[in-house]
Amino acid sequence: MSKTTLTRWINKENESKLGEIEIHVRKSKKIYPEKSIKYIEEHPDAYLVEIADKFNCSECAIRKSLKKLNEMFLRHVARSKRIFTILTT
Repeated sequence: MSKTTLTRWINKENESKLGEIEIHVRKSKKIYPEKSIKYIEEHPDAYLVEIADKFNCSECAIRKSLKKLNEMFLRHVARSKRIFTILTT
C-alpha cells in the first residue's frame, strides 16, 4: 500500500468522509444523435463550423460525434448483411 493511499485515508477520516461513496455525475450531452442526423439531412453541405455553432460546441466534438455515428451505421450495415446471408442460404 502506498504512502499516498494512507494519507488520503487519514485525511478522509479526519473529515469524517471515510465511509461515504462519491457519486460522479455525467455531463449532459450537447449533441444528441437524433438531432445531429436530422440537421445533417436538412443541411448536407454544412461545414463543421456551422454545425458546431448550431449545437453550441466545438468542431472537434462534432467531428467525434459524426465519426461515432458513422461507426454505428457501419456496424448496423455489416450486421444486416450477415443476417441477410444467413437467411438466404
